[in-house]
Amino acid sequence: MKLARTTYQLSPQSTFLPEYDAEIENLTIERNKTTRRYQRRRNLELKTLLVTQNRLIKSEVEFHKNTQWEKAIESLMKDRNRIWKLNCRLAGKKLKTFTTAIYGADGIKYTPQEKTNSIADSLELQF
Repeated sequence: MKLARTTYQLSPQSTFLPEYDAEIENLTIERNKTTRRYQRRRNLELKTLLVTQNRLIKSEVEFHKNTQWEKAIESLMKDRNRIWKLNCRLAGKKLKTFTTAIYGADGIKYTPQEKTNSIADSLELQF
């Protein structure tokens, strides 16, 4: 009885992984091979090689991310409004899209001057 071997191929649109250079992908493939060899043999030299490969991949990925970030910042330099929005998002601040209103004795107040007058009137009535 033969078992059918199925292969799955992901299209570039269906993957959500970031795109890296071919060099980083090759380093990752070599690291995975070293990992499998180390898991089978438990050789100390393979372990040191594995650690070195992990550090190299980590530094290469960090360099790649920094270059991508620099490209993004350079593209944003053309429009100051986009830089401001990005800065607010990175800082965790939400852009203010509405004004808060208070309900005073004579209705709803929207502007800061009306709000302060309404608060002053309510304090005068209390004391």
